[in-house]
Amino acid sequence: MSSSPIEKVTVVGGSGLTGAEIVRHLLRANFDVSVLSRASSNAQIPNGAKVIKTDYTHDSLVAALKGQDAVVSAMATFHLEQQFPIIDAAAEAGVRRFIPSEYGVDTSDPSVTNLVPLTGLKRDAVERLKAKESTGMSWTGLIVGAFFDSILDMPGMLGVNMAEKTLTVFDGGNITFEATNLAQIGRAVTAVLSAEHVEETANQYIYINSFTISQNQMLKTFQDLTGNAFQVTHAKKQEAQTVADEKIRGGPSDEEAWRRGNYEAIVLLMLNNGGFCEFSKTKGLWNDRLGLPLEDAEETIRSYLASKGLVK
Repeated sequence: MSSSPIEKVTVVGGSGLTGAEIVRHLLRANFDVSVLSRASSNAQIPNGAKVIKTDYTHDSLVAALKGQDAVVSAMATFHLEQQFPIIDAAAEAGVRRFIPSEYGVDTSDPSVTNLVPLTGLKRDAVERLKAKESTGMSWTGLIVGAFFDSILDMPGMLGVNMAEKTLTVFDGGNITFEATNLAQIGRAVTAVLSAEHVEETANQYIYINSFTISQNQMLKTFQDLTGNAFQVTHAKKQEAQTVADEKIRGGPSDEEAWRRGNYEAIVLLMLNNGGFCEFSKTKGLWNDRLGLPLEDAEETIRSYLASKGLVK
């Protein structure tokens, strides 16, 4: 790979939750940032980013990515197969680094697909990228564990239903999992593409978080800050996984049930079901190497609850 710095970066999914945050951090670091967009799209993107229009045919994608140094994919979970033609086009266009849409639990272990088959699409993307290494295009898979501050509004995520002030605690609540705030993901992508780290992060998975936490630690903080406002129910991951599996088994033909089943299984993965979200123990973190700041779980929760007017 060339030792010249990465300057021009295209973000796929740059108007979404994760993509927009990545765009903002890249812009702050003075990268030349573009967002890949369908010709018909009117999606809003962060100020300062350019828009590259494409009809997503191969020739159109190659033309769109010519001259770009890196592509960062932030495609949503249910559209991951759309990365494959972009990977092919990026390699042909001479892109030097591709960051696929990982940003979750550790998918480097193929057995993760036994719990959430959709994760196979993430592994397929990395295998496709490995096959392109001979073209001069490298890749980095960024593993972050459970999204944290950005998903607390989503009912059931991490067992929390904020609107109803309930928390479903699985398997006693003491199992720890890796959690990452949205801004930390933006910082990490920016660090990966920086001149300081672009070489050492090539062609491998790297692991970051904001903190490691358990559901019981979350619950204590919620209760302390809100005056015991949260009601607790208890459940077992194995039983919840069986329910999710049944919904997934029907396939996309029953799209509502299939999506719900995947959603529920992903929540369990985030809570370290199967041991796929404890990489600070098993793989080690890149936080210090990438210069990522220390973050505090209690302060994160306090800030979130305060924004909802729930801190007593």
